[in-house]
Amino acid sequence: LTIGGVDGTLRNRFKGTRAEANMRGKTGTIDQVSALSGYVRTATGEELVVSIVVNGVPGGAGIRTRVIDEIVVALADYNGRIDQ
Repeated sequence: LTIGGVDGTLRNRFKGTRAEANMRGKTGTIDQVSALSGYVRTATGEELVVSIVVNGVPGGAGIRTRVIDEIVVALADYNGRIDQ
């Protein structure tokens, strides 16, 4: 899997965020659909398995990628416990 802000299709994403060098994943795109699946660690060290698919968002691939990245950064910044 590629690493956010480091290599592969994620090399230019998550720079300057808690998801940089933290998100490990696989991207995918097909006809107005963008996806990212992988692993991210929260601020408290909890590892999450994520799979995000964005479809039907007007404005092109850049908007879809931005939505996905915002979700991943929010998960990386999360300072609680998921399993409470």
